[in-house]
Formats: sequence, structure tokens, C-alpha cells
Amino acid sequence: MKPDYQNGDGPTTEAHTEQLLCASELSYRRLFEAAKAGILILDEEPLCENIIK
Repeated sequence: MKPDYQNGDGPTTEAHTEQLLCASELSYRRLFEAAKAGILILDEEPLCENIIK
């Protein structure tokens, strides 16, 4: 069972946020590196397209 940091228990908010950010960056980096086709990113505001890879 994962610890619940929502209620303030566990690591400091800043340290926990840094851990989550690093995990997210690693996940997205692996996604982009493994992609064999193009990746289309749509931003909600302003409405624009970013074609990556």
C-alpha cells in the first residue's frame, strides 16, 4: 500500500513534489524516446498544435 501524503504525513511537500516531478519527467522521456510514430500535443489554451518527433 502506498503512503498517503495528502494529509501532510510523510516527506515534506517540497521533497514529495520533487519526487513526483522526477518520476513524471522520466515517464515522459521514455514515452518520447520509445515512440516510433509522431506525437501530437494539443494545448487547450491557446489552441495550438505541437508536433514532436
